[in-house]
Amino acid sequence: MLWRLTKPLVVLVVPLASWILRSESPTTVPHTECALASPGANPDSAATCAKCHTEIHGEWKDRAHAKAWTDPVYQASLKERTSPKACYACHIPTLVLDRIGSKPGTRDDLKEEGVTCVSCHKKDGAMHGPFGAKTDAHPSEKNPAFTTASTALCASCHSTKIGPVLPVGKDFDEAKLGDHGKSCVGCHMAEVERHLAVSMVTGQPVGEKRKGRKHDILGPDDVEFCARAFKLSAKEDGKDVALTIANEAGHRVPGLTLRSFAFVVRSLDGGGKVLAEDKVEISAENELKVLEKREFRFAAKAGVDKLEVEIEHWFEGKKRATVKKLGVELE
Repeated sequence: MLWRLTKPLVVLVVPLASWILRSESPTTVPHTECALASPGANPDSAATCAKCHTEIHGEWKDRAHAKAWTDPVYQASLKERTSPKACYACHIPTLVLDRIGSKPGTRDDLKEEGVTCVSCHKKDGAMHGPFGAKTDAHPSEKNPAFTTASTALCASCHSTKIGPVLPVGKDFDEAKLGDHGKSCVGCHMAEVERHLAVSMVTGQPVGEKRKGRKHDILGPDDVEFCARAFKLSAKEDGKDVALTIANEAGHRVPGLTLRSFAFVVRSLDGGGKVLAEDKVEISAENELKVLEKREFRFAAKAGVDKLEVEIEHWFEGKKRATVKKLGVELE
C-alpha cells in the first residue's frame, strides 16, 4: 500500500537588497543627490534609498538581512568566539560587487543596517541592478549579477562556513543546480510586477512597471516557504511503515547548526485515534544533504487508516513554528 503526503516542504536560505527603476527624468546625476531631500543624510543609508524605493525598503527593513548585525542571537554568538571579527564581513559587508564571488570586506559605518542596499547594489559610484534604467537620483548600471540565473552575489557570503553558519552556496554549486535553471533568487525572492520607485517630490509611482523580485528574502521562518523544502512519501512495507524524506531545498538542510526540523509521525485509525507516534529529527548532526533522500522505518499498527506528519521548525532548542501538518487517507 502507498500513502502519498500532499505537498512537499522548504528551502533556505540566501540574500540581495533593492532593485532600481526608471525615474521621471532621463538625466543622470551623482548618487549624492539622493540625500538632497534631507540635507546631511548619508547617501549610502537605506533610509536614503527608502525615499524612492519605499516598498522595497519596507520589505527589507524587518527581515534577516537588515538585522544581520543587530540580531541578538548573532551578537551573543560573537561573545563566544575567539575571533569574532571573522564574522563581520558578511554581517556588515562593504560593497559585495567589488569582490563578487569572494568574501566581502567589513565596513565601519551604518552597522545597524546590516546587509544594506548599497552592500549588494553599489559599485564604482553607480547603483547596479537587473535593468540599468536611467534616473535623476543616481547613476544606474545593468549588471548580469542580478539575473535570475546568477548566484555569485549570494555566494559571496553564503558559501562561507564560520561557526554555526554552513556553506549552503557551495552545496548549490556542487549539485550543478544552476544548469537546470535553479537559483538562489528563484527560490528566496518571490517574483513581483510593480513600479520600483516613487517620486521624492510627489510620492507617486514613477517609470513603468517591471517584473522584479521582492526583498523580504524568504527563509525557514516563513511557514509556507519552508513547506517546500522537503518532499515526503510513505508506504507500508510488510510489518513496517517506510517514510521517505527528500531534500528539495537546493542545499543541505538545515543551513545553521542552531536550526533543526522535527517530523512528528502519527498513525491514525479511521476515527482519527492516534495508534502510534514516532519522531524523526533533521539537524546539523543528522543533516539532509543536497538532493538526498532518506528512508525512516516505523512499526505498522493494525487498523491504521491514515498517516499524519507534522513538521516543526526548531531554533536554539525552541520551537519556532509548526511548518505543516500533512495527512492522507490510505489508498
